[in-house]
Amino acid sequence: MARSKRPALKTILHQKSYQIQTRQVSMAVAELGGFMAPVQFFRDTKMLVEPLAVAPWHGERLPKEVPPILKGLRGDFFCMPFGGGPEAYRGRAY
Repeated sequence: MARSKRPALKTILHQKSYQIQTRQVSMAVAELGGFMAPVQFFRDTKMLVEPLAVAPWHGERLPKEVPPILKGLRGDFFCMPFGGGPEAYRGRAY
């Protein structure tokens, strides 16, 4: 099976994100935190469903002490491994 090309990284609502789209759905996955949003479902030509929210401060300059993960808060998140495993994965400890 051929491997599909990785989507380009672009800025969507002030976060570097990958956008995946079909005729029925468009989804952005943020590089920071793996947050999935905005997500849009296209039911027909007259109906668009956007079930996930993006924090209203997404375009504001926030104080330095605000953790980056809160600056990009949106939608749902892609579940990554949690915990401090003894081995790094691809050079990163999770």
